Amino acid sequence: MGSSGAKDPDNVIGLNVHVDTFEGMRTGVPRLLDLFRDYGLRSTFFVPMGKDHTGWTVKRVFTRPGFIGKTRRAGVIETFGLKTLMRGLLLPGPEIALKNSELLKGIRARGHEVGIHGLDHVYWHDHIKKMDKARTHETLDAAVTTFEEIMGEKPRSFAAPGWMINGHALAFFGEFGLAYSADTRGTYPFFPRMVERPSRLRRSRSPCLPSMRWWASRETIPRPSRDTSSRP
Repeated sequence: MGSSGAKDPDNVIGLNVHVDTFEGMRTGVPRLLDLFRDYGLRSTFFVPMGKDHTGWTVKRVFTRPGFIGKTRRAGVIETFGLKTLMRGLLLPGPEIALKNSELLKGIRARGHEVGIHGLDHVYWHDHIKKMDKARTHETLDAAVTTFEEIMGEKPRSFAAPGWMINGHALAFFGEFGLAYSADTRGTYPFFPRMVERPSRLRRSRSPCLPSMRWWASRETIPRPSRDTSSRP
């Protein structure tokens, strides 16, 4: 996990960027890379290894009461833009990682870590709780394969889309040998207990305290002040 580079272990900020969309990868990530360079920061960039199907979220209108009101309050259209919201509906869903493979390598070249943020962000978010072992492992195998094809090495970390996870995924992470996963909200690293046995995979929103999460979604990313208390 990236950090601010502070020498004092009790005064370290853990940074991780969750890339959710093709547009966020293509235009948001380069801006964050420049921003982090200017401030001398290192981060982990978690990137989906599959297609951008953001438009599939429209189904939540029928499955989640209050979803329309939530999107209005969150400013979804302003945040993502209409083009991204049409991905998977009226527009094809582009490959986020494969079509930005040089950018992924560039993230690593600048000293940051690259981790996996699922395969299809929306599908994982909406289905992972009901996915059986075979489907879960099939999805993770595909994500890992794409990562290895692009990066030429095995992934070390995973961040679950929508903070959603199941026991089959945790077991996969442990068997595969990931160093950690960032798939839940929290303030310190821990080993999760799920179903009948605990996982030995370190799990947290960030292995550093306090944690900070940056959202790469569109072209416009505000430049924060140097006072960390004013950052997202």
